[in-house]
Amino acid sequence: MGFQETTKHVPVQFLSAVVFHSTEGVLVVDDAGRIMLCNPTAEHLCGRAQAELLGCELADILTLETAQTYKALAQDVVGLLHAKNGKMLPVRCTVSPIESDTAFLGSVVALTAVSESSRCQPEPSEVQASSGGLMVDEKLFRIMADAAAIPIWLLNERAELVYVNKAGLDYAGISFEDLQSAGFILYMHPDDREGTEEVLSQAFVNQSPFRYESRILRADGQYRWSVAAGGPIFDSDGTFLGLVGSTVDIHDLKEAKDALASYAQKLERSNKELEHFATLASHDLQEPLRKVILFSEHLKSKEQDVLSEEGLDDIERMQKAIQRMQRLISDLLDLSRVTRRGRAFTPTDLSAILREVLADLSYKIKEKQAQVEILGELPTLEADPMQLHQLFYQLLDNALTFLRSGVPPIVKIRALSNGAQCKIQIEDNGQGFKPEYAHKIFDIFVQLQRNSEYPGTGIGLALARKIVERHGGTISAEGAPEKGAVFTISLPLKQTTRREDGRASGSA
Repeated sequence: MGFQETTKHVPVQFLSAVVFHSTEGVLVVDDAGRIMLCNPTAEHLCGRAQAELLGCELADILTLETAQTYKALAQDVVGLLHAKNGKMLPVRCTVSPIESDTAFLGSVVALTAVSESSRCQPEPSEVQASSGGLMVDEKLFRIMADAAAIPIWLLNERAELVYVNKAGLDYAGISFEDLQSAGFILYMHPDDREGTEEVLSQAFVNQSPFRYESRILRADGQYRWSVAAGGPIFDSDGTFLGLVGSTVDIHDLKEAKDALASYAQKLERSNKELEHFATLASHDLQEPLRKVILFSEHLKSKEQDVLSEEGLDDIERMQKAIQRMQRLISDLLDLSRVTRRGRAFTPTDLSAILREVLADLSYKIKEKQAQVEILGELPTLEADPMQLHQLFYQLLDNALTFLRSGVPPIVKIRALSNGAQCKIQIEDNGQGFKPEYAHKIFDIFVQLQRNSEYPGTGIGLALARKIVERHGGTISAEGAPEKGAVFTISLPLKQTTRREDGRASGSA
């Protein structure tokens, strides 16, 4: 269906509204490739005002994927748009020629952002049915409107369908006359018609912008979800002329979102089942271990005179193994509860948290004759206080555990805040580790020291990382053998996004 067949009796004011309302970028270039005209969407995509674009060479801001000429007949090619901010925006380009009977006058270039997240979809607004003061004839407007890659349509002041562009007719697979005769509402899913008519009716009564979602019958017989948006058209005297609207197919995006929501629900159920299982397993596993510990103590005390020195040593080894198993079960349960049982983020004084942690570790600090220094002012941030206590306890306990023989342990805590983030470094002069282990050290069950002198479960640093990630931060480690280690934590002072536990950050 040719464009001119669909625009019989359509005033140029309506066609200008179509072009300037379009959510596709539209550029008009002369026969030398210089930009003569652009619509607001093109300004948005280019990151430049019309005054900056007029007179520019199109080749300076748009690079086509293949060596195509802008004088070529209508074609759909991919290109890169050089935005003012220095970014390269992938776009789909449709090039349509402007010709007289004897000469090539220029081209209309329609631009569509390839990425859905980059697609320019301005909010519905009132549309002034003019060309912005530029002298543009009806033929040019027809070519510009026909170059749009998405369906665009017009309803006059009597709510009669007076125009649908080529993209809209191709989508429906019907002629304009048949669509006008049947009524475009009949091409919507029956369940969506009443709601659509109500939205459009209110837009006519209030002469206001509109937006709605509906399922539209495509040429292949499939109903597909789309979103339509538009607004009223007025002439230069303020007379209401009708509504202009554009429609974007969102079916694939909507199905993907629905599938993601369904998967999220299943994941939520699975997480609850896993947590329930972990709690039961913890109780069921801990109970027999407690009994083994109890009976081993009973055996050791009652039969101490009978047992050999080797037998007593075996009992002590068994008890230590059981205690390590108890710690492992407890640590695994803590790890599983980081997000599911996390508390709401509240203003938390890091100085108070560290005082509590150091008090808890006071016996170990005294035993190891360690020196702990706090350098810099510790900020107050939005966090889960209990989990921050776990985090710093784990890191400081590590620093007081992996020591170098004969070297007095020194632990330095540094804090620095830049207004949005706080960075805390915990540095020790202990055993350190090889640099190649820096990325592995936070993995679960990773232990760099395997001898009995350093009992551990290999879960502590994995738990620390999970706590930091729940708070929207990062944690890293640097070290060298026999030269100590530095753990760096970066945390936001304010929580501005929804964390994985499903709570709105910063709220109870």
